[in-house]
Amino acid sequence: MRYPRHSLRQKVVQYTDYVQLHSLYSFVGSLPSAPTVLELGAHHGVYATLLGLLLKSKQGRFVAVEPSSVNAEILRRNIHLNGLEQTVEVEEVFVLDTDSDVLFKEAGAVSSLGTGEATDIRIRCEPIGSLLRRLALRHIHILIMDVEGAEVRVLQAFPWQDVTVSRIYCELHPGEWSKFGNAGTELANVLHQRDLLCLDMYLNRYEVFPDTGYIGPTLMIPRRPTESQGLLAAGLLGDAAP
Repeated sequence: MRYPRHSLRQKVVQYTDYVQLHSLYSFVGSLPSAPTVLELGAHHGVYATLLGLLLKSKQGRFVAVEPSSVNAEILRRNIHLNGLEQTVEVEEVFVLDTDSDVLFKEAGAVSSLGTGEATDIRIRCEPIGSLLRRLALRHIHILIMDVEGAEVRVLQAFPWQDVTVSRIYCELHPGEWSKFGNAGTELANVLHQRDLLCLDMYLNRYEVFPDTGYIGPTLMIPRRPTESQGLLAAGLLGDAAP
């Protein structure tokens, strides 16, 4: 047997999105009728369409938030092609903790906050609390976040006292946090305050977070799950009840 020439972790990281997708699909399948999924950073709608088809059979609701007008146009087209207009709603807005317009850089799957370059555009920004009130969301079964570094500010501003969340799938970009004025200690504080456990797709548990690099998709679940939420392992694999 020959050892791999490249880092095993480097090879496995290609499959983290694959693992997350299967966990999401399995968990949605275990939910009762009319579940609600909110995705921040929906891009072209991979999750919106695949999970949307499953939610449609459960009379569920999927809210896909995508700030990029280019991505949102493709997202809407994919929703239409799959007949999901009554299940998937598109919100074209940048979600953060402010209602001020922000500079935005259109860059496909990695579109993010602008840095003042000539190609940056100004887009509408809406606080996460305002968005949830406007959409009348009081309980979210699954919150999916891929917001290219804005995740800490969004979690800090989330109205936890008004909106409950069963499960969070959050892609972590420590190398981008400084652009939003954040650090790993702030994410650790949020998780501690909300009593949430953070696991990556390798089942590594995070209590301390770096301020550089990339962690990737993670699962955030209650540190002390109720009996109905099942065992921790089942939580990642998606076999638990909500």
